Amino acid sequence: MKIVVAGGTGLIGSAVLKILVERGHDAIAAARSIGVDMITGKGLSEALAGADVVIDTLNPELDDPAAKLAFFEHAGRRLVEAAERSGVRHRVVLSALGADRLSLSGFFLAKLMQENVLRTSQIPYTIVRSAPFYETLYGIATEAEDGGRIRLPPIPMQPAASADVALALADVALAGPANGIKEVAGPEQMRLTDLAQEVLAACEDPRWVVPDAHAPYFGTEVGSEKLISENPWRVTDTRFSDWLRSFLATA
Repeated sequence: MKIVVAGGTGLIGSAVLKILVERGHDAIAAARSIGVDMITGKGLSEALAGADVVIDTLNPELDDPAAKLAFFEHAGRRLVEAAERSGVRHRVVLSALGADRLSLSGFFLAKLMQENVLRTSQIPYTIVRSAPFYETLYGIATEAEDGGRIRLPPIPMQPAASADVALALADVALAGPANGIKEVAGPEQMRLTDLAQEVLAACEDPRWVVPDAHAPYFGTEVGSEKLISENPWRVTDTRFSDWLRSFLATA
């Protein structure tokens, strides 16, 4: 089976690609660094020629919410057009748990746009809404610094190891289209503030996390919202403490 991974050079995309190749599939990456531009469409038709499945793991590092929203709209439409021309039978999109609940955030609104572009296409699809990755926690914490302290909302969440999410994406891609949403969440419910403090301490970062219900999360106040899946399709295996030990051992 030929499977194209859009964003296949990133954290999740490269891991998905490795799993698919190990399973014997003709899996290739599509990314600007290797000549495929999702905005202009350059190289996209060539990459998707003969593809059975396309997995979209795109997540550009754009700080401006409007630019991120525009990226997902234009890139999503380019992917849909190219996939329709190529006869792709299944498109998978990696979205974020909470995309439907935190749409006042530019990030989550952009992920919702990414989902909607796919939903309104003629291609059978599966949307995978993932909990935050353990690997992103340090970045989330450091971006919330305020005068030497880290101010974050104590939002409950179920983070997961990126390797487990990549495995879930590969399994979804090799199954039939769900034409709906599958949620992937980690094995434990923890508060963002506790997670961030543990990661900072493990990295010997002396800054302290201050719980603040009004502190923004990805640009917006979250109030009493939770990044918890009520009915997850998959609960991943790797616990936070195990991931942290492994992370420190390889750092």
